[in-house]
Amino acid sequence: MSQEIADRFNYVKLMNEKYNIPQKLWDNAEKFTDLGYEIRSGYRITDVYKDEERDEEAGYDICPHMLAYDIKNDPAYISDETRDFTRKQKITLRHPESVLDHSARVANTMSEIMFAYPDLFVGYSQLAIFKVALNHDIGEATVHDIPDDGSKAHDLKADAEARAVNDYYSSIPDPMHGIILDYHRQFENMDSFLGQMIKMVDKIDAIARLIMFERYDIRGNIYDKNPPSKQDIKFAEEIGTGNCTDVWARHLYWLFHEKIQFDPTVIKIAEDLLYAGTVSVGRPWFKFWPRT
Repeated sequence: MSQEIADRFNYVKLMNEKYNIPQKLWDNAEKFTDLGYEIRSGYRITDVYKDEERDEEAGYDICPHMLAYDIKNDPAYISDETRDFTRKQKITLRHPESVLDHSARVANTMSEIMFAYPDLFVGYSQLAIFKVALNHDIGEATVHDIPDDGSKAHDLKADAEARAVNDYYSSIPDPMHGIILDYHRQFENMDSFLGQMIKMVDKIDAIARLIMFERYDIRGNIYDKNPPSKQDIKFAEEIGTGNCTDVWARHLYWLFHEKIQFDPTVIKIAEDLLYAGTVSVGRPWFKFWPRT
């Protein structure tokens, strides 16, 4: 064993003994894994997971049935392309979205943005940004996921979620502990460029996922919620559809331009990314959203 390897080994051993790091890592892993059991409620309550084929009158809730149809017995004349589309459609339909799925995608998208536009993040701790993006919903392992639809329930969870976030990060030593909490507060408050950037990635992920659903003719409708929120109805009536993709995009446009007035650079990144998605799946851009 070389001296360099020995020094690294002894450093880890010392830190483990002094700070009980293995246990902290294990506790962290378990808490994060808990997100995998939190179904994203917005998709569920708007009947995105209703299989019309199984029940033509009322639809069939497939949340308890997460496996794809077995299509191995489909007629041989079905093309590989059709078979692949059908398989992906059924898998998508039978995989209720967890908070863990969402969190992983947000972290991935945030990292891609940092790679794509490195000059935007000079002076920040990129490790801390990635950590906050990955764990931005960690409080939902405690308070559970409540859709951001203007309901009182979503606002009331804020204090409990903040306590859960503080507890989750408590084992991280300073100065990184302070930096991460500061970035997380910026994300929640949306009062800085960085906070708006992370919040933007969080919000566009839900809409992007709905756009991906539409590729397989899977759609939700806010009028299937029981009951729809006042905010849902307001936006749906304004744009003339209850389709979740459009209603949630209108909510995002309102957040960007009316409620908060986001940094134009943040909006530009979101707008172009979502537009690329609509082109990819062949659905029209939102009529209410003039592109810059």
